[in-house]
Amino acid sequence: MDSNIVIHAPDSDGLDAFDLDAFTGKWHVTHSTLPLWKNKKNVTITYTPIPPTTTTGNPGPPTEPRKFHDLVEYLPKSASSSPDTKPTRIEGIDTVLGPSGARFKWRGKGWLVVASSKWQVIAHGDGWAVTYFEKTLFTPAGLDIYSRDGRGLEDAFVEELVAKVRGVGGGVGRLAEAFFKVELEEGGE
Repeated sequence: MDSNIVIHAPDSDGLDAFDLDAFTGKWHVTHSTLPLWKNKKNVTITYTPIPPTTTTGNPGPPTEPRKFHDLVEYLPKSASSSPDTKPTRIEGIDTVLGPSGARFKWRGKGWLVVASSKWQVIAHGDGWAVTYFEKTLFTPAGLDIYSRDGRGLEDAFVEELVAKVRGVGGGVGRLAEAFFKVELEEGGE
């Protein structure tokens, strides 16, 4: 794991070398401050790019900010983990905000189309990321720690990450005091 962890304050455009294409794909939420994950397990978020289009609808140089599909899947902690158990799905579209490419506006799909939120990657490295979510009408501000590995991250590394997030201070530092482990069952991808 990275030993040179740098956490960026929300709304900063200082995130170095953020590669949105490398960020897309499936992530496992291993730790969070968001209350909605307290009674959930096996939380994953999959980001899939939406090909850019021109004003004519044909492939070409993009005429609007980059977008991608955002699929959240999870099970209630009480759910059976048999392969027949279907996860709950929340779908949305993320639109890139700002020049860093690490800030986004999420808009729900289907009956959640009325819901939106802003979020951003405030730190990332090989196989891990830390995301910050702004407060909405439905949720408080919060932080998630992601892992590419379904088994999660090493405890010592998570402790270092949390300490660095606390070091940002302000509201983010206070949020970091509330990190809890999100249940991941063995054998994750």
